[in-house]
Amino acid sequence: MNKEYDHMALLYAAARYAYERKYGKLMSWIEEKYFQNSRFPSEYYLYADDFIYRMDVTELTYGAVLELAYRALVNGDNRQFLLGIKIVYAKLKGNQRYTYYDRDRILELAMEMWEHYEFEPLQIDEVKIPKLLLDQCNTYLPIGFEEMGLKEYRLSSTRSFYDSYPTVPDKLFEKEYHTAIEQGNIYHHIIEIDHYINRGNNVVTKSQWIHLAKLLSAHYATEKAPWSVDLTKDLLRVYLGLKDCCGQEEFSGILSRMVTATLKIALEKIMRLQEQSSPKELPNVLNYLINVYVLGGDNKFLDYIRELVKVMKREDATEEFIGIKDWLMEQK
Repeated sequence: MNKEYDHMALLYAAARYAYERKYGKLMSWIEEKYFQNSRFPSEYYLYADDFIYRMDVTELTYGAVLELAYRALVNGDNRQFLLGIKIVYAKLKGNQRYTYYDRDRILELAMEMWEHYEFEPLQIDEVKIPKLLLDQCNTYLPIGFEEMGLKEYRLSSTRSFYDSYPTVPDKLFEKEYHTAIEQGNIYHHIIEIDHYINRGNNVVTKSQWIHLAKLLSAHYATEKAPWSVDLTKDLLRVYLGLKDCCGQEEFSGILSRMVTATLKIALEKIMRLQEQSSPKELPNVLNYLINVYVLGGDNKFLDYIRELVKVMKREDATEEFIGIKDWLMEQK
């Protein structure tokens, strides 16, 4: 086995763990294969360390960095390949969540690697719509690493901008939200509130959950990538957290306002990017609405679903269309 194939096989395994969102396995795999023992000249490691020290890699997504590592390896550039691996490792150590579209990007990359190098195919996580996802969302932290526990989370960075405030005032969340929109670094702000919520040292308030939900919706609005199952899961996890902070009546009112605002964002984006929009996007949005209806029980969400089914083209995702219509019939 030549060295290029060896590294490609290791990268493919890393991509598989990333696709499966197995935080612990991905972290330990990278540590074991590339940092417990040196596989490259020491100057390559120094170059990667210097880059991480000088540059903020927060805005680089896991999918983009894994692709950077792959292209570098294909071109025989081991220094850049190691840099890509180091960036993934640094992001994991920083508890930086996957973006809502990372899994799709990583799958595309893994499929390309599989075709060229004949690796064992991935077990693709097919979600048959309609599908209830609420139980899954109770099994992982809000940052979305399904295999990650609180103990693992606390072993890595949990520093947050909000740590300097004994109690974070609600007005600050509103200010930070507008700052994120104006500066175009929404993902960075998501990580800040992730850390503050997840580390467990503070009482989590409804304002924190609402802030995170607004940021997740805004991030989707400003990206070209379509709605995904992972975005539904990320939002549902926030709503479940919010539910624990409120009485039922208050929760229902907040959920109704947030879902209505998020749905408006989704429909505007789908209309704006019609040609680039995925045929799976509208079914995924509908599945989101089905889940929030089950969570909140608000008949308004049923009305939204019925209206969207009317405009859903039969040639688009026929199986999903039939499944959603059948689910609607069961609600009568």
